[in-house]
Amino acid sequence: MRAVTPPVRPQPDAAAELEALFAAMSDVILVLDVAGRYVKVAPTNSALLYRPAAELVGRTLHDVFEPALAEAFLRHIRTALERRETVHAEYALPIGGHEVWFAAAISPLGPDRVVWVARDVTERRRAAEALRASEQRFRQLVEHSSDVITLLGPDGTVLYASQSTQPVLGYRSTENVGRNVFELIHPDDRAAALELFGERGVGSKPSG
Repeated sequence: MRAVTPPVRPQPDAAAELEALFAAMSDVILVLDVAGRYVKVAPTNSALLYRPAAELVGRTLHDVFEPALAEAFLRHIRTALERRETVHAEYALPIGGHEVWFAAAISPLGPDRVVWVARDVTERRRAAEALRASEQRFRQLVEHSSDVITLLGPDGTVLYASQSTQPVLGYRSTENVGRNVFELIHPDDRAAALELFGERGVGSKPSG
């Protein structure tokens, strides 16, 4: 009886697998040495590179960036190598005529090299800045209003009272912050107030 040899399946090309893996990544991945010299630039997201990869490899951070920024990046590299731990940093670079914000993780790669993985967080930064601007506009509107405006937590806790509280009601705007608003209501009116606030999904009867 002749032994049947199963067909040999072709082994996947490791280089092709790695190339496909890099192509699926959106992060910028760099290898730099302790002197801040670009050793490798992974072929991941070339659109987010400050310069083309061919213009980076072999150059130092000081060759590429202005001195203050190059020194800041170099400190991150040296800190990661000295502490043997990942260092995190956020920074902005002009890419393609636009300001792009990156969140980077710089990790030791051997005794004198690091791998620098940078992710585009521009949209996250813009959303956070828009939220801060909106909150600032709201605060300015409230603080300049002649009406008494109070913000309450879900349980009726006073979170904020506008500056107009003192001229209208006679006490400082911060005086009741942290107290439950229902404690400030006359006992005869408290049940009605609780019912009214309950209809709006706010308010729970204060303890005591």
